[in-house]
Amino acid sequence: MQTNITKKTLLLMLLAGCCVTLSAQPASQLLVQADTLFGRKQYTQSIRLYEQILHQTGQATPAMLLRMAFVREGFGDYTQALYYLNLYYRQKPRQSVALKMEELASRHSLEGYRFSDMDFFFIWYDRYYEYLVAVLLLVSGLMLIAVTRKKVLGRFVPARHGIGLMLLLLLNIALLNLRFDARTAIVVRENAYLMSAPSAGARLVHISRKGNRLPVSGRQDIWLKTEWNGQTAYVRQQHVLLVE
Repeated sequence: MQTNITKKTLLLMLLAGCCVTLSAQPASQLLVQADTLFGRKQYTQSIRLYEQILHQTGQATPAMLLRMAFVREGFGDYTQALYYLNLYYRQKPRQSVALKMEELASRHSLEGYRFSDMDFFFIWYDRYYEYLVAVLLLVSGLMLIAVTRKKVLGRFVPARHGIGLMLLLLLNIALLNLRFDARTAIVVRENAYLMSAPSAGARLVHISRKGNRLPVSGRQDIWLKTEWNGQTAYVRQQHVLLVE
């Protein structure tokens, strides 16, 4: 009986591994095919494959996102072009991409695309937050072990070591309670309503144009919490593309 259960378990694991492999292979093959089509300037076919990959896997390489933005801008679809550029900027925050988004948004009179050094910092901080906390915790742990070991052995511990350890621990506590939300959303519906509360019956704050970029600070049911001209507002999630 035990042997049969073991065989069945191994068979299920083998089948699961095969399914993962089979699902990964098409995406890889599609990417090669899409890159080939893009290189041949067959943009209509390439963008279909790129978007199929993004839809299937939820992931895209930086090069792929730049190509998608290039094609969509060429087709006059500035909303999708800005969405892909925003996805790229979240992966690799570069000034050249920020300037491109500002130029494209200015050309179509869109709002929400002014980038500052603080925006760059928030994205960088959000992207590397876990690594930063892990490194500081590791350094704090090593310092704590070193100080404790010296105390146990009866050795002299300089005051600066204790102060440094305390400062590191305080910094860790601050980081664990200080998480910036750098998410944004691109409005994909013309005349999208921004409401004062997550309800269709709430007060209207603003009617947004398609292509505007909104900061996102939370979610409640089908509504995303945002801000417009200093006012808290809510927009239906189906009316935007979330950049995360």
